[in-house]
Amino acid sequence: MPDQFDLHREPELVFQAINEERYAEFYDLELTGFSDDLNFYRRHCPATSKVLELGCGSGRLCRALTTDGTQVTGIDLSFPMLQRAKAQSNQAIHYLQMDMSRLCLNETFDSVICAYNTLGLLQRPETICHCLRQVSRLLSPKGKLLLHLYVADKALTKLGRTRQFQFQFIDHPQGGRIIKETLKGYSASEQLIVLEERYRVRPMQDGKGNEDLNHTLHLSALSHRQWLNLVQSIGFIVEEQFSDYDLSPYRGGNRLLLKASLSQTL
Repeated sequence: MPDQFDLHREPELVFQAINEERYAEFYDLELTGFSDDLNFYRRHCPATSKVLELGCGSGRLCRALTTDGTQVTGIDLSFPMLQRAKAQSNQAIHYLQMDMSRLCLNETFDSVICAYNTLGLLQRPETICHCLRQVSRLLSPKGKLLLHLYVADKALTKLGRTRQFQFQFIDHPQGGRIIKETLKGYSASEQLIVLEERYRVRPMQDGKGNEDLNHTLHLSALSHRQWLNLVQSIGFIVEEQFSDYDLSPYRGGNRLLLKASLSQTL
């Protein structure tokens, strides 16, 4: 009797939900060495100025900006992220556990940063607006708002039930590697980008087994025009727009680096 190859299928991988501590670990491994966007923030955050970073994660930008003599405050909702940030910081960086949609600060800043698509994690336009209204009260009269935003394009919003797939390899300092897979989809009913991040941990060490972990994020799926309208509705004037880390003028694409200031008539 011939072999029935269609009956011999690989078992489907089962991913376990990643906890906050492991997610902070992997996030830190992936982004600590990333510096492509640093030129944008350094250009608009003069030395000795006061900077607030919303969603600072494990402190990558906070550390880099403090080397210029800038006074930095970083907030994040995740306690494990802040633990990692504090463990790596020798400088006087002020870290606070705080929800960026509920800012409780009694000082003003020369710049407020929200990097690496973090503002989109607030998902709803009304929540993003609420956050930006609070930011407007924390900026000094000539202060700058610096945003890195994800712009949803037509190709993404027409995916239907399919998902875009990307992967990368992350070396682990204790040996082995992590294969990170990102599956990007679009929820038309909620107007959100759905990102499933999968981490295949392959330690390649005796006594340590493989792990398959996942984590799902939801991002606001705003277009370029919608982002501009939203920011301007709060009273910000958009001064510069860039489409890449080399600070080339924005001409479309998923990445939008935006510099804005408050209208002096407010």
